[in-house]
Amino acid sequence: MAIDAILAYDDNIAHEWLRNLLKQWNQTRDLTTILDGSIPYRRSIEVDLLRGLQKHGQTNLIGALSCIPRNTRLLYLHAYQSMIWNKIVSRRLNTYGQQILLGDLYVKNFQDDNNEIFIVDETNRHEIQLEQIILPLPGHDIKYPSNDIHSWYKDLLNEDGIDINQMKYQVKDYSLPGSYRQFLLRPQQVEHRIVYYDNITDDPLQSDYERLIQQSTSLLQPFSFLFFLLFVF
Repeated sequence: MAIDAILAYDDNIAHEWLRNLLKQWNQTRDLTTILDGSIPYRRSIEVDLLRGLQKHGQTNLIGALSCIPRNTRLLYLHAYQSMIWNKIVSRRLNTYGQQILLGDLYVKNFQDDNNEIFIVDETNRHEIQLEQIILPLPGHDIKYPSNDIHSWYKDLLNEDGIDINQMKYQVKDYSLPGSYRQFLLRPQQVEHRIVYYDNITDDPLQSDYERLIQQSTSLLQPFSFLFFLLFVF
């Protein structure tokens, strides 16, 4: 499934040479012809994967994927974890709003390096702030909420053929332990100012270089347009 997704053809792919390469792959699966140079190509994730299929065979999918640089492979995995987390957060907000649920996971103090995970129950439910609630990124070494949100994770992972109880694999790179993110993060140390300017194409934000050389902006006087700047430190 992962290999099919990476090598899927799309008319919106920017580079013509890559469109031609993927079109040929999806039509013929003939790696010898595709990689013999008759179709011009450059170094890319897709080409690395095709070379991996050529080297390891089209049945050794783990071997083929190993030809993609490790950092890129991990990026795919972390992106998948984040996608699951985002879907869970969106569903929770739509279903329960800002309620604290029995069985939720929470941390007492994020400043504590220990960050021990606790479970919401009837005795502490009304003492917990929403910012203390955490939701896991799926993995083999995390706790899931002890409520119906656990089943939401299970169902989402099942859609992609992943067993929530068997996420530890022999290949270490694909065996992610998981982690936690705050359900709600309340910004602190926030400042703001209002900037006026005449030219709609002016950039009211200073670049890092402009700040480095302490170049001041002229956008400080009342003009035709208004821009609201929000700074979080």
